Amino acid sequence: MKKTCAVLALAALTLAGCSGGGQATAAATESATITASPMPTPLPTIMANDEAGKKYMSIVCPTNTAIDQLNKAVETQPFNVKASTTAAAAARDSYRKQIEAFSDEKVLWPATVKADIAKMAEETYSDLTGAANLASQTTESNFNAAWNAWTSSTATVTAQKVRLKLGLSSDAMGSCKTK
Repeated sequence: MKKTCAVLALAALTLAGCSGGGQATAAATESATITASPMPTPLPTIMANDEAGKKYMSIVCPTNTAIDQLNKAVETQPFNVKASTTAAAAARDSYRKQIEAFSDEKVLWPATVKADIAKMAEETYSDLTGAANLASQTTESNFNAAWNAWTSSTATVTAQKVRLKLGLSSDAMGSCKTK
C-alpha cells in the first residue's frame, strides 16, 4: 500500500509539474511571438516634366488617333454610316479613357500643368458627348446633323498650353505617330 501511495504521489507531482511547465512554456511562446509590421507604402511623388510629358502623350495619343480615324471615316466616299458610327464609338471610348486618366488623383502632375490637366478633363466631356451622339446615329442624315451640331471643346487650346509647358511638340497628330 505504501508503494502504491508513493507511486500515486509521484505521478501527481509529475502531472502537476508537466501541466504547470506546459502553461509557462506556452505563455512564454505566445509572448515571444513577434509580428512583422507591413512595409510603409512610399508616398507618390510629383512627376518631373519629362516624365509628365511621356505620361501626357500616352494619354492623348490614343484619342488623337481615334479622332483621326473618325475624320477619315466621315470623309470616305461613298459615305458609310456603319463605319462612321463605329469610328465615333471608338472616339467616344477613347475620350472617356482620357478623362479618367486625367482625373486620376494618384497621378501627381507638375504644378505648372496640374490645373491645365484638370481643365482638359472637364473640357473633354463635351467632346465625349459629341462622339457619343455620333455613335448612336443610324442614318446618314442623322449622322450628318449630329456631325454638324458637334462643337469641339476648348480642350485643344488647353492641350497646347500643356504641350508648351512640358516642352512637347505643338503638332498633336505628328507627335503621336510612331517612328
